[in-house]
Amino acid sequence: ESLTNEEGLSESEYMSLGVRQCKLLPDQRRDVYRAYQRYGKYRKEKKLWDDSDRIRSIVRRLNIASHDDPDLLASIRESKIYVDEVQDYLQIEILLFFMLSGPDALFLAGDPAQSVVDGADFQFKDVRMVGFHLFGEEKRDLIPNKPRKVNLNFRSHSGILQVASAVLDCLSSAFPNSIAQVGSDKAVFQGPRPSLLYKVSFNSLQELSKKVEGIVFLTHDENKFNLRRALEQYPLVLGIREAKGLEFQSVVIVDYFGELSKKYQKVWRDLLLGRQVDYKKFPELESHLKLLYTGITRSMQRLIFAETSSSIAGEAFVRWSSTTTVTAWNRTQALAVPQSVNDVEAMTRTKDEWRSAGLDNAIMAEQEEIELTEAEEWLEKAMYCFSKSGDTELAMKARTHRKAIYFQQSLISQSEEGQGNGSDFLPLELRAAEMMAQLFQERLILEAHRLTMNIMPMILQ
Repeated sequence: ESLTNEEGLSESEYMSLGVRQCKLLPDQRRDVYRAYQRYGKYRKEKKLWDDSDRIRSIVRRLNIASHDDPDLLASIRESKIYVDEVQDYLQIEILLFFMLSGPDALFLAGDPAQSVVDGADFQFKDVRMVGFHLFGEEKRDLIPNKPRKVNLNFRSHSGILQVASAVLDCLSSAFPNSIAQVGSDKAVFQGPRPSLLYKVSFNSLQELSKKVEGIVFLTHDENKFNLRRALEQYPLVLGIREAKGLEFQSVVIVDYFGELSKKYQKVWRDLLLGRQVDYKKFPELESHLKLLYTGITRSMQRLIFAETSSSIAGEAFVRWSSTTTVTAWNRTQALAVPQSVNDVEAMTRTKDEWRSAGLDNAIMAEQEEIELTEAEEWLEKAMYCFSKSGDTELAMKARTHRKAIYFQQSLISQSEEGQGNGSDFLPLELRAAEMMAQLFQERLILEAHRLTMNIMPMILQ
């Protein structure tokens, strides 16, 4: 709808959207539209644009090309487009996929229950709505069929999937239309129930990191650096959104409930204990549930819930997960087992598993649009994993990559400060040449290209 107007939807148009198009209550919509207006004003004043502006511009240009130069449009269309994690994309981005491929050449895969990217609220019916927008009633044969469900899970065992399924039950109960087309996964393998560590100390979690090699700690993304400091800079600490799409042998979800805002402590308690509340008044709760589900399903073998302090929501989660006394959910067996750190069986990774984990982290550092500081974090994790695997060659490659990141950061810093020109430039040019030689020696071609792109503006000045 917003594409029909250069300025997007008017307030009256936004307020009149149906419940299927916007889940928010009227008062919430008014608050959201006020925020949208403030954001738009800020962008105009600062002459900025965002991803939505970029996609809208591309779509408009493709529409013009379809009328004025069909051959040009045909030349840039792809024969097939495959999109994974489609739940991370907006409707307008899905529209772009359609325009670049056509419906018979587009393959989309994703999980609406893992729709945790800020600003995206995906359901597969959105794909069909895009089809109706493009083709209309007269070409119903071009509109995508309803999605096929794949509920056989080869990653996580039954113990992990049972608690994941219980979280989906909570999500469906509070927000019936949020994941209408998602069913519970079935496990290929049997496995133990997750462990529950309540009011555990950070010192005990440090001991756990030493006892269970390769264990990964997940938390709210905003709490990641605090947790890393509390664990004395243990490198395998990730935000849950950051870890989406990855998988790990052993996972500890730390302070998920303790770090929730005070506003949501009681509503989480009410939900877990099966109390009747108008959950539509708490729209962020839907995102919280999807985030918890995403964190749970990162684990392949061992899952541990750890809360370092007491909280209203945390205590409700302990009762919900470790007992059968919450009659609203009609369970005959507890989902998790309360334990101490000493009860957790020691687990180790093989060298191959360490090497594989290191490669996963190194690949994350090579993403095209990643910030240098993020790349540095992924490389720290990669170096740690490679050192554990004993693979000195890959460890050296990761160190060289990190060194190049440091060098690029220094280039950007000097450029912003107006340095690196004139007589001072020659040493910098020599350092860049040495860095390029090291990158080529380690066959880090992508990073060498990135370094070239960063230094070229300074060379051309």
